[in-house]
Amino acid sequence: MDHPELASAYQGMDVFAFASRTETQGMVVTEAMAAGTPVVAVDASGVREVVRDGENGRLLPREDLEGFVSALAWVAGLSPEERRRLGEGIGRTADEFSMPRTAAKILDAPHRREDPCPLRVPDPGQTGPEDDRAEPLDDGQEAPRGGVEDRAKHRARSRDRRTVDA
Repeated sequence: MDHPELASAYQGMDVFAFASRTETQGMVVTEAMAAGTPVVAVDASGVREVVRDGENGRLLPREDLEGFVSALAWVAGLSPEERRRLGEGIGRTADEFSMPRTAAKILDAPHRREDPCPLRVPDPGQTGPEDDRAEPLDDGQEAPRGGVEDRAKHRARSRDRRTVDA
């Protein structure tokens, strides 16, 4: 389906039911909401960041038929006022995850004050034995003694290993 057909399909739905636990980015959920469609979905990574139970759809704690039927019936049974409020929540979520807003968040990320990487990066002007010290990471291993790039690569490999082991 091309984009206009997909948007039209979402707009034609009364509710978008999403049972996947493997679609980890939640893209289809944000697409449905961008079309103004409420979502009923299973709590999973990517989905839980988007679906706010009762505000823009229903977020189910586990996969089970009865839970889905109940959540779909909840959406179908909403009064016009409740449906309007749900629509407002969907609109806020669609705006929050819109392409321009997401792009702005990504472009702004390097300028944020929070430190996304808990590694201590030595001051380039600092000299002495601390410059050559390896730093412990949260996986119990030590970061390489190289520059920031080496540490970032090590951190990514460590994160990948933890994902595979989980």
